[in-house]
Amino acid sequence: MFDTTIEIISGENKSKLKSPGFHNLYSQLTQCELLCEKEFESWLDSITENNQVFLFCMFLKGNDNSHELIGTACLYIKHCYYRFMANSATIEDLVIDAKYRNNGLGTKMIEYIINYSQSYNIYKISLHCDNENKNFYLKCGFKQNRLLMEKYFL
Repeated sequence: MFDTTIEIISGENKSKLKSPGFHNLYSQLTQCELLCEKEFESWLDSITENNQVFLFCMFLKGNDNSHELIGTACLYIKHCYYRFMANSATIEDLVIDAKYRNNGLGTKMIEYIINYSQSYNIYKISLHCDNENKNFYLKCGFKQNRLLMEKYFL
């Protein structure tokens, strides 16, 4: 088993993330552009300053106290009018580096996010996934519900 830690990125620890490393991981999930460090820092600031968006990062601990980014996901909290003003949450962009998949790390990340989100009075967590990831999320306790509709502008 790998020695990993999961951290919620904040102003105090965001220096652990650099654009090339984040891009290398994130591009395993979707097509994306490499941001210069200034653009990347601006994006990180927008995440860390928003109290309803949480960026979770999984790091592999090295023998020399180094850390390698091997996983990431975002959690978005939304205040609802219904259900007595409870919150709902959405998990987006969960990715574990291909070199470390099928070792329980995705499950570890999901469980961490679920446990963290329960402090926000949420009544449900939603996510969208590709068909090839459906069984993974079913094993994590998610249920298929409804049909996803999207409209892209770029």
